[in-house]
Amino acid sequence: MATKTKKENKLPVVYRVFWVGDVDDNNLLRVMNEINHAMSQDPGNYLIDLWIRTDGGQLNIAQAFLDFVRVNKVDLATTAFGQVSSAGTLIFGAGLVRRACRMSRFFFHKLYVPIDSCNLDIDDSNDLHGSIKTQHKLSENLLKRLYKLSQEQIDFLVKKKRRWSPQQMKKMGIVDQII
Repeated sequence: MATKTKKENKLPVVYRVFWVGDVDDNNLLRVMNEINHAMSQDPGNYLIDLWIRTDGGQLNIAQAFLDFVRVNKVDLATTAFGQVSSAGTLIFGAGLVRRACRMSRFFFHKLYVPIDSCNLDIDDSNDLHGSIKTQHKLSENLLKRLYKLSQEQIDFLVKKKRRWSPQQMKKMGIVDQII
C-alpha cells in the first residue's frame, strides 16, 4: 500500500542581482537576462533580490523594467545600497519588499527632458511643453502606484530637492526595512 508523503515546504532560492550605474538599456538587458536565468533554474521557487545603486537615467527604461516585472510576475525584493535617484526610485519601488542599507540616500525630482534629445523643430515648442507635462504626470502616477503615496506626499518629496535617508523613507512607507 502506498503512503502519502508530506510535501516539503521548500524555502525559495534567493538570487542576488545588482543594478549599479545608469538606468539605461545596457543595464536593463543585463538585469532582465539575469532574472530570466534565475527564474528558469527553479520555476516557482525563487526570490530575486535586486540590489540598486544608481543616479538615475531614462524613465522609459524604468517603465520597461516595471512592465517586465509585472508581466513575468517576478517575485522581487529590492535593496538600496547607496544613492538611488530619479528613475532608480521607480525601479526600487518594484520590490514587494523594499530594504535600504543605513547609509543609502534617495532623491526624487520631477522629470526633465533635455531639449536636444527631442528632435523637434522650433515650431513644435508648444508640443514639447505638453509632452513634458505629460511625462511629469506619468512619473508622479508611477510613484503613487508603487509607493501608495498621496499627491501631497509626492509634492513634498519632489519639491524639497534633497537627499532622503532610509529612516525618513521608512516613515513615509517607501522603505520597509533598514539593514
